[in-house]
Amino acid sequence: MVDLRELIRKKLIEGKIGLEDFPLLLIYGLASSDEKK
Repeated sequence: MVDLRELIRKKLIEGKIGLEDFPLLLIYGLASSDEKK
């Protein structure tokens, strides 16, 4: 399993967030909000 945080951090640093990455960001957002509960 790929670590979403590392993957997204790399994409943000590289500035390579594209349309195909928005579902990944949504999943990441949902996952991170679930962790806070």
